[in-house]
Amino acid sequence: AGSRRLSNGFWADLAWCPDGTWNDECAKNKFCFGCNDPLALQYLNAGFFAGPAKDMLAMAEEAKAHAKDWACPICFWMGDQGVFAHYWLANPDKVTLDYGTDLVVNLNGLVIDDMVSVGSDGKVQNKAFGREQCFVHGNGWRGEKEKVRELQEAMAQGASPKAAP
Repeated sequence: AGSRRLSNGFWADLAWCPDGTWNDECAKNKFCFGCNDPLALQYLNAGFFAGPAKDMLAMAEEAKAHAKDWACPICFWMGDQGVFAHYWLANPDKVTLDYGTDLVVNLNGLVIDDMVSVGSDGKVQNKAFGREQCFVHGNGWRGEKEKVRELQEAMAQGASPKAAP
């Protein structure tokens, strides 16, 4: 599976990229933040994965065995991303990414209120794709975790939280 570039401008209203964009230099240094340009769904997030337990164990063991070689040397706090990305790139027959957010939506870098909401039935809606969202990953450092907590409260009440001013 290759990257899914959405050149029709779909992500322009949903992405928030104050940290700049990915480029060859940051990739070479294994130290990238922000979004890629043009916007695309093509990067791994190691905060959520699923599959048969024996396959997940094999992946985790290989990632652990190569962690020092594959991780970003200056960003140890996010080394799991690079380690699992190496595994993914080396094993395209075993690992795929959820490019269409069919299973999980990662909130980092998104305008969250435009991406997800909670319906009156208490189910999370993926507003961008017009369907129910199975999992929501509150990754990031810009309030995403707090937004997931708000979504959880809204699910219990059966209504979306009010958008931030």
